[in-house]
Amino acid sequence: MMKPQEKSNKPKTKKSTTSPPKHTHMLKYAFVALAVLALSFGGGWLGAESHDRAPNVVEQRTILNDSADLVSSIAKTVGESVVSVNVTSEAASPYASIFGYGGTQTQESAGTGIILTSDGLILTNRHVVPSGTTDVSVTLSDGTVLDKVKVVGRTGSSDSLDVAFLQVEDLKGHTLTPAKLGDSSKMEVGDSVVAIG
Repeated sequence: MMKPQEKSNKPKTKKSTTSPPKHTHMLKYAFVALAVLALSFGGGWLGAESHDRAPNVVEQRTILNDSADLVSSIAKTVGESVVSVNVTSEAASPYASIFGYGGTQTQESAGTGIILTSDGLILTNRHVVPSGTTDVSVTLSDGTVLDKVKVVGRTGSSDSLDVAFLQVEDLKGHTLTPAKLGDSSKMEVGDSVVAIG
């Protein structure tokens, strides 16, 4: 037989709700203080960064404008010293090896050069006046064509320098303006250069 449940006379105890140790509260306060400090520092740093950036943009615009003015000024200064070089040359026909017959063909090309001396010495690139060049003329900045021009020197095709010299043999009464060249020994890595022509 079953016994009826007996009621216990023992007082019921509630689960104890003790407060967490004091060091847990201290950790929470320390974490909050650290977060506030980090946000304050980060906000101040970001504010300083954004404040510093505005003048840099203006400064960059000024530098770019100054650079554009500098290039324009250089172009105006040496513009009269830059010439167009027109070349006629004879080269082996590309069809000679295909069809088994020899022959040459006439090629026309153009490039630029710079006047080095008032008597007509001009610096250009070797590839502008390749071997096989038969006729060279130069056009001055005012449109005058000087057609008696001779190749007086060029570097070899295997040379890393791509340089050739031309001499105008008949100036047709024109006075040429030589370019003012700088001193390359004063150049340093990182210096700006301008190519015109």
